[in-house]
Amino acid sequence: METPSKDKAPRKPNKTSVLLKGHAQLVTGVALSPSEVNHVASSCADGQLKIWDISSGVCLRTLCENDKRLSCVSYSKDGSRLITGDWAYTTRVWDIGSSSVVVNLNGHAGKITAARYRPDGMFLLTSSEDKSMRAWDMRKGASVEYKAPDEVLDCRWSADGQKVIAACKDASILIFDARIPTTPFQVLKGHSEWVTCVDVSEDGTQILSGSVDRTLKVWDVKTWSLLATCSGHEDAVNSCKFIDKFIVSGSGNRFWGSKDNRVLMWEIEEGKGHMRRSMLGHTDCVMAVDASAFSSRIAAGSMDRYVRVWDFFVPQKRKERPDSAGPSKAFCKWGCLKVLTRLETPEHEGEQCLLREIQCPECDVTVTVKNLPAHASQECAFRTFFCFCEEQVLESDREEHRSTECSHRMVPCPNECGADVRADKLDHHLKAVCQVREVRCSLGCSAAVVARDILHHQQHECSNREVKCADCGMLFPAKGAMSHKRKHCGLRDVACPLGCSATLTANDMAVHEKKECPNRKVACSLGCGLGMEAHQAAAHESSECVRRIVACPAGCGETLEWQRLSQHTRGCRNKPHASIPPREPSPPPSPEPEPRRVAPPPRPEKVGGVILPGEGCPACGHRRKTCSKYYPSHRFSSMPSLVACSFQ
Repeated sequence: METPSKDKAPRKPNKTSVLLKGHAQLVTGVALSPSEVNHVASSCADGQLKIWDISSGVCLRTLCENDKRLSCVSYSKDGSRLITGDWAYTTRVWDIGSSSVVVNLNGHAGKITAARYRPDGMFLLTSSEDKSMRAWDMRKGASVEYKAPDEVLDCRWSADGQKVIAACKDASILIFDARIPTTPFQVLKGHSEWVTCVDVSEDGTQILSGSVDRTLKVWDVKTWSLLATCSGHEDAVNSCKFIDKFIVSGSGNRFWGSKDNRVLMWEIEEGKGHMRRSMLGHTDCVMAVDASAFSSRIAAGSMDRYVRVWDFFVPQKRKERPDSAGPSKAFCKWGCLKVLTRLETPEHEGEQCLLREIQCPECDVTVTVKNLPAHASQECAFRTFFCFCEEQVLESDREEHRSTECSHRMVPCPNECGADVRADKLDHHLKAVCQVREVRCSLGCSAAVVARDILHHQQHECSNREVKCADCGMLFPAKGAMSHKRKHCGLRDVACPLGCSATLTANDMAVHEKKECPNRKVACSLGCGLGMEAHQAAAHESSECVRRIVACPAGCGETLEWQRLSQHTRGCRNKPHASIPPREPSPPPSPEPEPRRVAPPPRPEKVGGVILPGEGCPACGHRRKTCSKYYPSHRFSSMPSLVACSFQ
C-alpha cells in the first residue's frame, strides 16, 4: 500500500488528465481510494465494477460482471470494502481482498441513487428513487427508514454521524436527526430545480448542494443559512465534492445533447464562488466526480464511457516581475487573439485555450478543444449513440444493432401466431401470451391444448369440467356422470330395500323407509316392548298385546289391561256369590283315575330381551302359588318386562 511520506519530495502535479478506458457503457460512479494513493474505483451501467491503477492506467480487477446495472460506488473509511447500488433495488458490500460480496441489503423499491458509510463504519446510509432513505445497522442487518416527499437523488451523513442529509427531486434539502426518522427537523430551500447531489465539509460546518438549475450552494450548518452560490456551469450539476477549502463539480445534460462536459474547481471568497480551474477532456455528460486530499487527485466518470483523473492543484496568482521595458506580452499561438503575459502563456496555451489542438481519444484525429464535442457527436468514426434499449453502440453499428441485437426491436413470433413482439418480451410472449402455444388444462385433466382453444376445452371437452345433472341440478365432474346417475342422483328410481315392492326416487326413499313402508320395523305403541313389522301392528295391538285395553267380562263396566284381568276378576264386585244348594246324596265313589302327566308348555321366545308370558307360568308350566324355578322374582308386577304369575 502506497502512503504519502513527509520525507518524500512532493510529486509534481500533472496538468493533463489520465484517461482510463475499459467500460462499455456510461460510467455512473467514481471513488478514489482512501488507503491506496493510485487506486480509483468506477461503476458502470453494464454491471461492471472496476478498480484502476492511476499511474499505469491499467484495470487491476473487475469485481462484478452481471446483468444488473450499477448506479453508484463508494469506499469504506479504511478502504477495504466497496459499496455499490444498482437499478435492481439492491445494495452490495464487496470485500476487495477476496473480490466477493459480503453483505446484500434489500428493502428499497426503486433504483439506489447513493450509498455511504457513517464515519465510524457502524451504519450504512442508502437513498433511492422510492422516496426514502435507509440507515442499515451493519451488525444486525436491521434498517431505519426516512421518508421524503419526492425521489431522493443523493444522501450524506453529517461529520459527527448524528444527522442524515437528503437531496430531493422537489428542489429541497432535508436534514433528519438520525435517531428520529419520522420527519426532518430542517428543510433547506434555495434551488429552483432538482437537487442532484450533496456533500459535507470535513469539519462538518458546511453543506454543499448541486442542482439542475446549474448552480452550487454552500450552507452554514449552525444557522442553516445560505453562505454562497457558485454560478458558471452551462448544464445541470450532477455531482459535487469538498476538497480542503475548495469545491469540485461536474455537469452535463444526461437526457439530451450535453454542451457543458466540464469539471470545475471553485473557491469561496466573500460569500461568492470563484472558479479557479476548468478540467476538460470528457465529450459527454459528467455523471460523477470525487476528490481526495489524501491522494491529491480529482476523478470524474462520464457518459462517454471513460474515467479521467487529474492531479489536484490550484493555479497560483502570481505578480509579474517589473521590467524596464514593461511586461512581455504576446498573442496566443492558437489564434484566439488573447494577449498574454509571459507567465500566463504556458497555462493558457496548454490548458485553457479553446482553440488549442488535441487528439480525439477515440479516432486520434486532431481537432480543437472547442470542436471536440461536435466532432465526438457527429464526425468521429468511433462515436456512439444511446439506443432505445439504453445500450451505448458505435454509430457504424447502428443498423446492425437495431436489426439483430437491440432488445427493443420487433421480431415475429416463432410459433407463427401472427404477432410481432419486442425481442426482450419474446420469452414472456411465448410463455404467457402467444395464442398457439401449448398449455396444460388448469382443471387437472393433464390434456395439452392450444391456448386459444383452452376455454372451449374447459367448457365442453375436459373430463374434469363441472356439469349439471338434468334431473337433480347437482354439479359434479363430467367423468362421474354415469356414477352419479347410478348411485348419487337424488331423483333416480330405486326399489324399497325392505321388500315392499314400492319404487320411489332416492330422495323420497329415506322418508318411505322410516314412515311409510309396511315392512318397516316398529315397536308396539302400547308399550309392551314387542317389535314387529308395521303391517302387523294393528292385529297385535287389537288381539295379542298383553297391554291392550279390554272390558271386564263380569260386566262391572271397568276397562283395564289384559294382563291385569285375572287379578281383577278375583275381586270384581259383580263376581257371583257361591250359594250352596242342598247337597244331594253322592254316588258311590268310583275308582280315581290315574293322573295324566301333562307336558310343560314350550319355553317362551325372547323378543328384545323380554320374556313373553303365556297361559301358564313360563318356568314351571303349572299352577303354583310361588313359582321360583325359572325366575324367582317374576311374580312381582312392578317389573315392566315381566308379569306376576296369573295362577294362584
